[in-house]
Amino acid sequence: MVREKTLPFDQGEQQLTHRIEQLLPNKSVPYYIKCLECVRAFREQSVKLDNAELYNSYLTSLKRSVPNRGLEEFWDLLAQDSLTLISTDEVAGSTVSKQEAKEFMAVMKQEEEAKAEPEPGPDDVDDLLDMM
Repeated sequence: MVREKTLPFDQGEQQLTHRIEQLLPNKSVPYYIKCLECVRAFREQSVKLDNAELYNSYLTSLKRSVPNRGLEEFWDLLAQDSLTLISTDEVAGSTVSKQEAKEFMAVMKQEEEAKAEPEPGPDDVDDLLDMM
């Protein structure tokens, strides 16, 4: 619709984000693929129309909600497709550098890895002492 210019960009963006938010709670790969298509279309049109602000704002908000909503698998798919923030290299009006856009996806991976490594608890230390 936005591509055909029958719908203003901000209304198209609202419809895309609304559709993404409808599909994400299903938490299965086929629905995630549909969400990725919506994110990709949103990103492409944002770049084409030199309007990075709405896309970057939505993606940042989505990232913040990933842990609470259990959407790590979706986020991994997003990262694999390199659907990151729109940088100043793509849209002059963006406030995000190319490096920040690259790091945006990497930060979530680092946070996940940190959570995956359990810290030794008091029982673990006691178990090690018992082994001696």
